Amino acid sequence: MFRGSIPAPMQSILAEHVGGWDCDDLYVGCSGNFTVERALHSLGHWRFHGNDVTLYTSAIGAYMAGKPLALALNPEYEADYGWLAPYLDEPADTLATALLASRLVEGLDKDNAYYDRWRAAYRDQWPALHAKTVERVQACPLRLASYAAEDVATWLERVPPAAGVICYPPFYAGDYTAMYAKLERLLLWDKPAYEELDDERSQALFARIADRRWWLFGSHLPLPEYAPYLRGMTKTTNRGLPIYVYARGGPTRITSPRQEIEPVTVARLAPGQTIGERMSLAVLTTGQFQALRSQYMN
Repeated sequence: MFRGSIPAPMQSILAEHVGGWDCDDLYVGCSGNFTVERALHSLGHWRFHGNDVTLYTSAIGAYMAGKPLALALNPEYEADYGWLAPYLDEPADTLATALLASRLVEGLDKDNAYYDRWRAAYRDQWPALHAKTVERVQACPLRLASYAAEDVATWLERVPPAAGVICYPPFYAGDYTAMYAKLERLLLWDKPAYEELDDERSQALFARIADRRWWLFGSHLPLPEYAPYLRGMTKTTNRGLPIYVYARGGPTRITSPRQEIEPVTVARLAPGQTIGERMSLAVLTTGQFQALRSQYMN
């Protein structure tokens, strides 16, 4: 239902560290795709509390906390997207619309034949797509004790000292603003005020998180001042940025994704070789595609 998947390396580090925490509540700052909550909800007895500032995450989080988010179609897009309005009434319908619209908006404000067909295809298939997404929304087992659409820094001030805190903040200032800008133009909501997490604010956030009993956070940069607390390094993909995991205690791990590859036994274009006049398509298996991608795009 959510964008993105739960990387196995991150899941294993979380389970190993957080599994031993003696607390009843887990507060997850910058919930994003709810990767942390999904990885841990079946492993313990915790009550989860989420936080973020984007429409996408807030629509999911509010629904999972039993307080659905009110969304409305921007009148500016009534002509092209007015058919979405009837799907913004019931809680599950509204969330399903937000999830599907996060991909639909790829063609927002783009006027050409490709995106005209893109929008028409979504409109024609919408009832079936929406019904299937509603089923997945309602079947999702994850539930939250609370969710706050709020700046993570002010939200953290209210987290009880005895609770566990986990946070994977955005790696670059402006990431969230850019990622969901189109969705937040199409669908209107009560957007919270917040400050971008630049390097200075991120450092202050990490210091506040580390000033408690149970904590864990991730950064895309090694942090020398937290070197004694470095507990792991992982990547979500072979070509992804390293994620450094810091926590109060626990073992130290280095984990990496495992990629299945298959040999591609075809002739390769050599330097100076002339390309023929006829082009054809060859079907690759997933393993062959991953082998070529790792070889030429690493």
